[in-house]
Amino acid sequence: MCGLKSKVNCPEFTNYLNDFSIIGLQETKLNDLDHVELEQFDIFYKNRSINKHRRSGGIALLVKKNISKYVTILETKSKLVIWFVVSKQYTSLEQDILCGTVYIPPENSSYATDDPFLEIQLELNDFLKKHTHVCIFGDTNSRTKNLADFINVDRDFFDFQNLTDIYDDYNSEMLNFDTSCTVH
Repeated sequence: MCGLKSKVNCPEFTNYLNDFSIIGLQETKLNDLDHVELEQFDIFYKNRSINKHRRSGGIALLVKKNISKYVTILETKSKLVIWFVVSKQYTSLEQDILCGTVYIPPENSSYATDDPFLEIQLELNDFLKKHTHVCIFGDTNSRTKNLADFINVDRDFFDFQNLTDIYDDYNSEMLNFDTSCTVH
């Protein structure tokens, strides 16, 4: 997003927002002294404390005012996610939906944590006692480090489903891909 305060003065941006009911924004670059208003939306923030001369990070959740009564913000300790519940009365599902809009700072950021996914997972585990429908979205600043940026498929899954021939084809394709991408 690269700063919410500057974007709210842009008619193209605000018109675009009006096409949605619930919006998660990352990189809002707001602090607790900032106040942003959008006529159609209630806005919920998780701002960073300022420890540098420039603003960075931050999360905001925008909820259209006409559906705000169906959305409950959950107070948590994590600065990485805004957790909220969308009522089953709004969705017509049998249960409420637990949602989280996430911003994980880049690994080299002074705001980075040792294991951001674990931090989010620990909060999620508490919520899963009450909620089975979950939606998590946002900016996770991809964290693959030295790991593959694709999923290694487990042969046991294919064997269990009697799909061994598909696994063999997949494995063959991956071997070809690996050798074509090797730097010589």
